[in-house]
Amino acid sequence: MERDLDTDGLVTLALAGLASSTFTLALADRIAGLAFTLLVNVAIMTSGLLLTLLATRRGVDLELVTAVYPILLGLLLIVAFAMLFSTQTSAALAAVFTVGVVIAGRFADVVRNMREVAPGVPRWLTEALYAILPNFRNFDFKDRVAYGEAVRANVLAWVTAYGLVWIAIVLVLGLLSFRSRDFQ
Repeated sequence: MERDLDTDGLVTLALAGLASSTFTLALADRIAGLAFTLLVNVAIMTSGLLLTLLATRRGVDLELVTAVYPILLGLLLIVAFAMLFSTQTSAALAAVFTVGVVIAGRFADVVRNMREVAPGVPRWLTEALYAILPNFRNFDFKDRVAYGEAVRANVLAWVTAYGLVWIAIVLVLGLLSFRSRDFQ
């Protein structure tokens, strides 16, 4: 997104009165393109996994797809965060912030239970951190599926809703962030 935010391009768009709507369309286009790219890549990797299982004469369990789908949702959330950060900073810093959110979100459960290890930490702080961090463990069903535990449809529906709500919130924050930006 950084190259879309160069001063010359924005001045032209601003003079035409199109900056916000054009950026919204550009953001939607980028998200759709990245989502499709992720979908294709995840499908290819899943096909490779299934072919490997077939080639090694192991049983192919289509339950594996229930572990792959939440991974795709988690990747889409990561892309949304990258887009959010890229509206306010350079590509390098956006990457660093995105990785930071992913790492913190991967350990959100640890943050929530931090009081057990460090009793002096205020409860409100751990609860606030847990509330503002996306819990990336919610998208991880690999161990369950690998050990033969079926993932129920209501659990997948909950994870889908959780992921889509987080993605929507992050993308709206990105749009609001861009609109409040001063390009003078």
